[in-house]
Amino acid sequence: MDNQINQIFEFLKNPSLERFQQEFFAGIIILAAAAILYVVARVVFKILFRGNKRCHGINIVSDNGMLYITTNAMADLIKSMKSTFTHIDINRVDLTLRKGRYVMDLMISFDMNGGELTDQVSKLRTKIVADLKAVFGIESITQINVKLRKTSRPSAKSNSQPILTPAPAPVIEITPKPNITEKKEDTDTVHLLPKEEKNQTSDKQN
Repeated sequence: MDNQINQIFEFLKNPSLERFQQEFFAGIIILAAAAILYVVARVVFKILFRGNKRCHGINIVSDNGMLYITTNAMADLIKSMKSTFTHIDINRVDLTLRKGRYVMDLMISFDMNGGELTDQVSKLRTKIVADLKAVFGIESITQINVKLRKTSRPSAKSNSQPILTPAPAPVIEITPKPNITEKKEDTDTVHLLPKEEKNQTSDKQN
């Protein structure tokens, strides 16, 4: 028994084992430090971005129950405004809950033939707020952010003035009338005789 204990102590005193122990404990310390840094990073992230959560819809609570309006339903309503805002295309609609408030993010494309962008976006925001309230009864969206994805420039054809060409003059065909000569008998023609012949006829009568 004593010999076995002595062999264990001699094994523990082996220099290679001491080196292994040092590396093992160093690895444990590194892992512990990494775990602590991960926990601290998560806490800092939650503090900085707390309350920011992407939503898939809004709950409307009433006395009779709850109505859930999805983000896709709101996006369909907003995209149907294309007939009013012909120069704006709604590419994407996102809804986020930030610090207890609903914020809508829009991604749009704009045709510069529509005029001033800021004026169009202001009218679009007003229209969205009014229609969400009128159609779904949603009044909890406090902010609408708009991100311009791309623009399209006016084409040369749209800027150029149309060239007006005069209409060709109507062609009038004149059909010549047939040359009709009417023959009229000269019933009232008086034959005049020379003066000498007239005297001779008067002498014969005498």
